[in-house]
Amino acid sequence: MDGMCDVIVVGAGPAGATAARLCALAGLETLIVERAVFPRDKPCAGGLSPRVLADITRVFSLEPQETGEPAEGANTAGPDPGPVLRVPRLSLRAHLHHASRPGLWSGYRRIRVDTPTPLMYLADRARLDARLADGAVQAGARVLWGTEAVTWRQDAAGVDVTAREAGDRGAPPRSALVRLFRGQYLIGADGAVSVVARGLTRRPGPAAGCLSLRLALGKEQAERVTRGALDFHFGIVRAGYGWAFPGAGGLAVGVGGIIPPGAYGFYASLETPLGRVLGTYGLDTSVAGAAPKRWMVPLGGVRRGWVEGRVLLAGDAAGVADPVTGEGIGPAVRSGAMAARAVVTALRGGRAASVPETYAAALGLREGERGEGHRGRGKEGAYERDLWESEIARQRRGLWVTRAAGKLPPGWQSLMFRRSVFAWVAGKMGSRATGGERHG
Repeated sequence: MDGMCDVIVVGAGPAGATAARLCALAGLETLIVERAVFPRDKPCAGGLSPRVLADITRVFSLEPQETGEPAEGANTAGPDPGPVLRVPRLSLRAHLHHASRPGLWSGYRRIRVDTPTPLMYLADRARLDARLADGAVQAGARVLWGTEAVTWRQDAAGVDVTAREAGDRGAPPRSALVRLFRGQYLIGADGAVSVVARGLTRRPGPAAGCLSLRLALGKEQAERVTRGALDFHFGIVRAGYGWAFPGAGGLAVGVGGIIPPGAYGFYASLETPLGRVLGTYGLDTSVAGAAPKRWMVPLGGVRRGWVEGRVLLAGDAAGVADPVTGEGIGPAVRSGAMAARAVVTALRGGRAASVPETYAAALGLREGERGEGHRGRGKEGAYERDLWESEIARQRRGLWVTRAAGKLPPGWQSLMFRRSVFAWVAGKMGSRATGGERHG
């Protein structure tokens, strides 16, 4: 046995770092097992809503300057802006593409929406994740970098996790040395392809597939490409959309859509829409200097198997990303916080059996959506339950949208996703459309 602790967190991303920080602040001996070494590259559009930034700021006690918040009227905070950049006067543009026949686009119409207050913040995920993980360490958590969890098993008294030194993705491990750790609880925050989730009785929800790249453009050039706006492209991907976000690290461009059942070659089918988005700005993939990256986002994770016994899932491992917009960082932070509070509540009360009920109640799960053998809502976590109820309701509405969109013709899919995204914008703040332009 290499070590014993109160809670083991697998994964040091936003969900894992949040859970670990809150557990450590509560006085629990906390161990994080992370296969990567931070900072590391992370495919992500990089958009954070004001609510997400508020959640991160609250949990990690970030001072304003640590968020990279510049003076009013500026778009960066200098040569080292930090993990999050504020764009004070933000606009959104919707490009409504239309095709004369499948795969042959003949033009698009563009609508611009101006917002009186910031709509979104832009994050460099490598810096952001490293900053959050550092916050967990400062709170007292211990991190094993470059170490991957291989298997785990639980019993009545705790959870054993077997780990080893990680190799590169798809490559053999660098060492055959196996290490064994034991904790009273295990929080799986190890992403879309979760080792922890594999061992639970669960029904995975739908997932989105994304293809993206980051163009190494200067700040001014990136701003000029989209005229300072966040660009969304509708009508080019079945049950999905494209995006172009200007940031300090260049221009993030990508496309994503719901992966249909049995869809082989799905990522290859995204290459043409990605080229269409780039072509809108007179660009192509050669500007990136690297091949586009593909990644998966589990969606609508309000399904059976978020928690079983002493094991809880958070973040992408639990599939909590928004089913329509694909936003994942905010739900990851909130689910990580709730998982931590469920564990802390159980340990302080000396009632391990309360963890499933506490976490399920916090997440607002209905009967049949909790782990097998766990019924009853429990009275703990009332605050978390109230906090999450609106989130779960929105998740279920969004999941209905994605399922319904997959059965509609492409034009109607574009309309459904467009309306949903604009409803999301309107829900964040009062905004107004400033007219449209037609191209082609």
